Order: sequence, then C-alpha cells, then structure tokens
Amino acid sequence: MSPKQASQFLLFALSQLGGENGHHEFEQLCFQLARRRIYSNLIPATGPVSAGGDQGADFETYQVGQVMPIGQSSPFFGRVAQEKVIFACSIEKNFSRKVKEDLVAAAQFPEKVERVVFLSNWDIPVGKRHKLQEYASKTHGIFLDIFDARAISEWLADHELFWIAQEYLSIPSDIMLAIPKSSQKWYEKILNKSIDPAHLIASDFYRLKDAVRFATHEHSHLSDLPILLTKLRHFRKHWSTQIQRRAFYEDFVASLRGLEEVRGFETDLQQYILAVSLSNDPSELEDASVLTSYAVGAVARGLLPLEMSTVAGWRRALLTQICKLLDEPGIGLGRKCSLLSTQGFLLLFNWIDDPRAGSKPMEINAERAVAVWRKMIRQVRHASMFPLERFGKLLSELASVTCPPFLVQS
Repeated sequence: MSPKQASQFLLFALSQLGGENGHHEFEQLCFQLARRRIYSNLIPATGPVSAGGDQGADFETYQVGQVMPIGQSSPFFGRVAQEKVIFACSIEKNFSRKVKEDLVAAAQFPEKVERVVFLSNWDIPVGKRHKLQEYASKTHGIFLDIFDARAISEWLADHELFWIAQEYLSIPSDIMLAIPKSSQKWYEKILNKSIDPAHLIASDFYRLKDAVRFATHEHSHLSDLPILLTKLRHFRKHWSTQIQRRAFYEDFVASLRGLEEVRGFETDLQQYILAVSLSNDPSELEDASVLTSYAVGAVARGLLPLEMSTVAGWRRALLTQICKLLDEPGIGLGRKCSLLSTQGFLLLFNWIDDPRAGSKPMEINAERAVAVWRKMIRQVRHASMFPLERFGKLLSELASVTCPPFLVQS
C-alpha cells in the first residue's frame, strides 16, 4: 500500500477497537507512538488500585536533567519535554466528556500538570478540538493537545512507525507499505543485522518481514532468502503468540513463493490453522484463509505432502468459526464486513471437498462467494471506513486468475 492507502486502512483498524482489551491495545500503541513523535521522556503511569491506580494518566513525562546544547540533536534529547505532561488515551465515542474528566484528574494530579495530551481512535472535528482547548485553558489553566484517529493514522503510515500498527492493531499479514526500490540501504541494514534469540524485539520482526517480502518478490535477491528466513524463524519462539503466528505466516509464504520448498511445514501448518480457527480476530482468520489457499496450490503441485482432504478440513474449521462470529449479537458492521470478505474467499475453495467433481462445482462455488460478497457490499454502505479499495483489488486479482465468468460479471 502507498502511505495514503495505508492511512485509510488504519482509520478502519482504529475504529474497530472496542472493549477493555481494545483500550489496552490502544494505550500501548499510543505510548510507542508518543515516544517517537511527541516526547521521548515518557513512562507508563499505571499502578495497582491499592496504590492509587494511574491517577488519571495513562502515561506521563519524567524529569530529565539539564540538557547540554550538544544533546539537542540526539534522538532522545531533541524531543525531551521539560514541563510536566500527562497523556490520556480513549476509545470512547463521547470524547468531549472523557476529555473533561481527564482535565479534572490532571488538575488533581500530585504534581502540577502544565499540559495534557489526549489521543482518540475517533475523528474529532477541528471546531470541537479548539473549544475543548479553550475550555482546558480557561477552566483549569492547562494546555491541551488533541490527536485524533486521522492524525494517528497519518503517523502510523510511515515506514519507521508502521510496525507499531502491525503490533497493536488487527491488520492482516499481507498488508505492508510500499518501499521505494531506488533505495536499498534499509534492506542491506536488515540483511546484515544480527538477531539475538534471547532478546527478540518486535520492531526487528516487522522490519525483517519487509525484507523477506522484498527478497521474495525481487528475483535478484532470492539468494538472500535462506539468510533472512533463518533470522525470521527465531521469532517463531517469541513470547507473543501474535508474533509467533505472523512469523510462521511469513516463513511459509516466502518458502513457498520464493524457494518453492515447504516440505517439513506439514505439522506446524496444521497446528497454526487449527489454533487460528478458534480465534476471534478477523485478521488472523483472514491470514489463515490465505495460508489455506496457498496450501491448496502447494498440495496440487506436489510441493506439500498432504492429502487435499486435510486442507479441506482446515477450510471447514475456519468457516465454522467465521459463521459463529457472524452470529454474535450486536456485531459491529466493520467486523461483520471483514468476516464476510473472508467467508466469501473460503467459499471459492468448496471444490476441494471433492476434487474429482470437475469444473462445474468451481463455478457454483464462485456464485456462492459472490453472493456473500454482495451481502457484504450492502453492509459496507453503513460502514464507511471499511477498506473497500483493498477488497476491490483482491476481486480484480481473483477475476483474472480463479473464475472469470462470474467474478467479472459481478
């Protein structure tokens, strides 16, 4: 994706955050983002309720000693805040009420707070932002900065920061930022970087992922893949289940597309698919569906020593979980559209339940998939942030490869 396209997709991903876990993920995302784009001297302000909790701040600045002039150009000292600043992150739609509550908490903070930075996963009109800033100044004598979903998504759609979105938002593994081919210094840096298995860093994984993708698609760099994949495989033992799964996804796809060698992946692939078939995360279900489609091709070409019936069982397990999630009461429209998109994709592969049935069932499968996608399109009218452009690109690719008569007509 271009940064502009990525920013639009990130707006959708931010809008899907909800519930207690959604707030936690958003808070972690904002902390990583704020350290790199607002102030560097930040520390989490959370604590046990018995000790007073976080006292109204999700994170705050800490005092840094006198900065020497030579330090002003350093990545850390160049963004140090000398005033006391507390940060509040919220996924509540009623942002005005939440801002005012956070300002009251800031006024009662143990230390004198000079500035509050409020971050929201919703769009906040500029007029309301200015009114809240005026209210903060007149009522509490506190400066107020507000960064909404659009500002956050623009920040995250940057090569330096996109890993933060991948770590804390529900983003399918196939989404990555377009990297200019004219400059390969970033690639050479990753290729030569040592990975310490005892100290795995999330940002290293996402940069390594970009390098693996680059080498897979650039034939002149295919010989680098074994080196890169050796580094990548360390992350299959990362403490985070999410990174473990993402690392396996990248490993399998690159081994298949770049090296055409996936023998030995059978057990791990089955464990991956069956584990994700119990997930409530639409992006993980989409990833597993993509891997299932790759497995279909690999089995058909004799690259993956499995029975097609085994892969068909994976597909059915994923469809069962998707149907279960679609039946959830009060399901959000964005979540529903994401699940319907993946459901339609999986329906294209109904034919693997009976590979001997010939081409006619494939045409019927295409019709069923299109029927689901039409249902999704009707829902999209009320889910304005859903990344329809990305779905359109997928549909165009399928139309030229899988079953043209039905997809093109749709």
